[in-house]
Amino acid sequence: MGDGIGYWFENGRVVAIQRFHDGSLMVFNQGNLTEIYLDGGSEMQTQFTATERQELETMARNGFRDIFRKLNVR
Repeated sequence: MGDGIGYWFENGRVVAIQRFHDGSLMVFNQGNLTEIYLDGGSEMQTQFTATERQELETMARNGFRDIFRKLNVR
């Protein structure tokens, strides 16, 4: 088990976020949440509450910025 969050980028945009502690994978298309894979991919969720969607899409837009600042990445 690991802690942390991994961000996957394509053409400068976040296309996926993985939570290492539980293995969940959130997938985005043009910044919009499209699916979440749970339990190592054995479950897929495609319906989200407004709160889930807002939280995860905000994370995709801004979550990596603190990491980039600390690493001095632009």
